[in-house]
Amino acid sequence: GDGVADGQADLYVCVKRRDIPKEFLELLDVLPGYDPLRDAVAGDVFDAAIAEGIVQYFEHHLCHIEGDLYGKPLVLEPWQKAIVVFTVAMLDSNGLRRFRNVFVYVPRKNGKTPLMAGLANWVLDCDPERGQQNYIAASSIDQAGVFFRWMRESREMNPDLLARCVIKGSYRLIERAGRNNSFTKVLSSDRAGPHGKNIHLAVLEEVHAHADEELAHGIITGHASRSQPLTLWISTAGHEGPSLINTMLARARAVLDGGSKEARSFVPAVWSAAAGCDWRDIETWKSVNPNFGVSLKEAYVHESIAQAEVDASYREEMLRLHLNVTTATSHSLWDAES
Repeated sequence: GDGVADGQADLYVCVKRRDIPKEFLELLDVLPGYDPLRDAVAGDVFDAAIAEGIVQYFEHHLCHIEGDLYGKPLVLEPWQKAIVVFTVAMLDSNGLRRFRNVFVYVPRKNGKTPLMAGLANWVLDCDPERGQQNYIAASSIDQAGVFFRWMRESREMNPDLLARCVIKGSYRLIERAGRNNSFTKVLSSDRAGPHGKNIHLAVLEEVHAHADEELAHGIITGHASRSQPLTLWISTAGHEGPSLINTMLARARAVLDGGSKEARSFVPAVWSAAAGCDWRDIETWKSVNPNFGVSLKEAYVHESIAQAEVDASYREEMLRLHLNVTTATSHSLWDAES
């Protein structure tokens, strides 16, 4: 019942809304333009025990590691709960996860890294896969280290989770004690990094900063022998032109439009303003920042709008990183999120 121990599955045939337990029903309308049941087929199920377990895992075992909420439980906002619940609790007729790719395209400062780090910790602790090889990849080791820090310190602040693992900080490695040699590790930034690995979980952090698609291709082929691999794609908007982030955004929009063959296995969690949006309107910010007023403070938003009025270069990056608008120019100093 705490999200860590395995429990008896409580399965619901998952074809229509009436088949979802009441406490999760409202989450079906949280992801913009996407209904997780839209592509369900006969035989699919919703495992309420897994859904309840992952929520309890976050809220009873994980906590914030910085800022005003330091040390407090990581209570999920509805949009965060929708992502993790439907990612892990929607199963196919073989009892395996339906969703294999989760694309979290959310503006800066909405809490996507703590959310996905928590999900990565849950996979290491609770996923039944034996001998997990889980990797975190980013455009730099330091950027991947930000994600790893959330995983590591969340565990260090909970005696139960800390007892379940061995943390080797200098190697950026977490080994799951007594879990058939399962581990999570920061992936080397060299091109050979993902090749030759039997990857269960892959995290691609700040996809917009990846220079090319070779790393992603290596990770995808590394999933081949796993029965229910999972890839977490996490990013804000990038710049115009060919890039990994724009390829992923196109894939997500194809799923949203209903014309994609990977619709049954791809979660498109996309918050993005239109190119011609009114960035001065606070309602525009609220519509694409699901953590507005929580981790993204309204006072900061007003300050950003005021600065953008007089600074064109700042305005371009504000549009990209805070409203998820793909822009033409690059200002690299903004790209490394602190």
